[in-house]
Amino acid sequence: MAHDHGGNRMTEPQLTIQETTFTFDDFIDSVGVSRKVAEEVLASDLVMIPTTDFREFGVPLFPNLSEEVYDFIARNNSDGTQISVCIDDENYQELILHHSVLHVATWVGKTVLLPLLGKWVVDFVKSKWGDPSKTEVHFKMIVTDKKKEIEYTGPASEMNGALLEAVKTLGSSHEE
Repeated sequence: MAHDHGGNRMTEPQLTIQETTFTFDDFIDSVGVSRKVAEEVLASDLVMIPTTDFREFGVPLFPNLSEEVYDFIARNNSDGTQISVCIDDENYQELILHHSVLHVATWVGKTVLLPLLGKWVVDFVKSKWGDPSKTEVHFKMIVTDKKKEIEYTGPASEMNGALLEAVKTLGSSHEE
């Protein structure tokens, strides 16, 4: 199945790295998850989180296909990385955006998991639409051990290289 971009030009790859004040405790409180989900989230290596401030909706939302991306990652997670979703099942909602970019839900984890998550996303694109150079992705990860937010927008085919550069940049910083 081809992924139709409706004739839109692919965005040039863009990678941004910025400071973040994100903490799980504050986020868990703002989303209002159950104690069980909070415990799973705090014990996980990699967590998919909803957006809480999308326009006037006022509820936690995940981008379209988030559940499918999560399930793909869970099936392909052969190294034992603990993954979870920061939402109770009954509150899970996806927002369907009508454009040609795969908006990947925001993930939270340590620097070392950034390339692995990127690989899983690109593998998902390949399995869903084939050629990753024809699919644009918007990807964001909060890197907890460096207190940074990494954001990539561009062709899926160039995402892994960009994320490896981000890891090098983060590794050369002298923060704890």
